[in-house]
Amino acid sequence: MAPCVALRTPLKTYLFNAPEGTSRFLPALRLKPTNINDIFVTRGVWENIAGISSILLAKESNSLPTRLHGAVNVKHFLECIRPFQDSDFGSVKYPSSKPDPDDPIEYPSTVEECTLATHDSYEDPGLKIQYIPLLSDCIKDTSRKNTTDVAYYIEMKDPPRRIDPTLLIKMAVPKGPLIGMLKNGETITLPNGNLVKPDDVMMDDDRAGSEKRRLLIVDAADEGYARSLYESSIIRSLASAAASNKLDFVVHLTRENVLRTKEYEQWAESLGTQCTHIVVNGAGPIVPHIDSMYKHARLLHELQPALFDELRPRGWRGIVTQEQDLAVKASLWLRAAPLQRWQMRKLKVRSHTTAKVPEERSQNGSIYKEFRSLLI
Repeated sequence: MAPCVALRTPLKTYLFNAPEGTSRFLPALRLKPTNINDIFVTRGVWENIAGISSILLAKESNSLPTRLHGAVNVKHFLECIRPFQDSDFGSVKYPSSKPDPDDPIEYPSTVEECTLATHDSYEDPGLKIQYIPLLSDCIKDTSRKNTTDVAYYIEMKDPPRRIDPTLLIKMAVPKGPLIGMLKNGETITLPNGNLVKPDDVMMDDDRAGSEKRRLLIVDAADEGYARSLYESSIIRSLASAAASNKLDFVVHLTRENVLRTKEYEQWAESLGTQCTHIVVNGAGPIVPHIDSMYKHARLLHELQPALFDELRPRGWRGIVTQEQDLAVKASLWLRAAPLQRWQMRKLKVRSHTTAKVPEERSQNGSIYKEFRSLLI
C-alpha cells in the first residue's frame, strides 16, 4: 500500500491520496469512508487513486458529494472502471456525472471535480488549501510528459466559537433548531418573547491568540521537482526570513531516492528550523498493524518454529501506538510509523466553564486531548 495522509478537524476529514486498500485501514484510525468528502490527489497515477472507488462504494445513502481535488482525469478513471463495479454489485453506487433531478435512481453519493485546471484553492470554515503546481524537468516516463503534479499548502483558520451549555440553561433556550440558529449567528426569539443573541450564549472569544498552524504536503516523484519547489512563489513567501506565516509542518510523500538528493535537502532546510519535516514514503519504521495478532504469531513460532514463521518486523517487543513515540529522527527528517498521528493544534481549556475537551484513548491506554490531528 502506497503512503497517504488524512487531516482531521472537528468539522471534516480530508484525505491526501487514496491508494488501494485505503478503505480497509480507515477503521484503524477510527474513520469511516462516509465521513471523507474531500480527496486531494498529488499525482494522477494508480498508486495514488486506486482506493477512491472503494471509498465511493462504501458510501451510505444521502451522503454528501465527494470532491476530487488536484490532479486531472481522476474522474475519467472512475468512469472507465464503472462497468466492472456495477456488474459486481448489481447496482449503480454513484453517477458518472451530476444526476438529473428527474432521474428515478437514488444514488448514495455523487462525485465532483475541483482540479488544478479549474481551481487554484479550496476553502471551507475550517481551513484553506492552495494548490501548488509542480513540473519536473527530467521525467523519464514518456506517458507522463507535460503532466502537472500538485503540492498542497494548508492554513488553519481560527477555531469556531463554541456555545456554552450553562449559558443555554441560564437563558432558558430549549432544545431544537433554535440552538442551530444561534450557532449560525442568528438572533432568536424564545417562546416567552425574550431575544437571545449569539454572543449571549457563546464562550469567551480568545481565538486571537490561537495557533494558525500551516502545513505543506509534497510528493516529488523525481529529482527534477526540486527546481519547481524553489521557484514556487507561494513556497518562497513561506521560506522568506521576514515571513510571518512560516511553515510548521511539511509532510514529504517524496520517494526515498529523491529525498536523499542534495538539492531536495537544501530546499527543505531553506524552510527554517521551526519546521518539522515528517517523512511518509514507506521507508519509515516497520511496526505490527495489530499488536494482538503479532503476539499470537510470536507464541506459535516459539512453540514450533518450523511450522509457524515469525511475522515482520522480526523480534518486535514494543507497544503499538498511534502517538509519536515510534517516529525515528534522522538528521532533518522525522520518519513516521504506519497509522501514526501528529497533534497540530491544542484546544484551550477554559477554567470558567464546565465544557469538556473531547478525549480519546489510544491503543496503549494513554489519554490525550486534541483539536486537530494529522493522521498518517
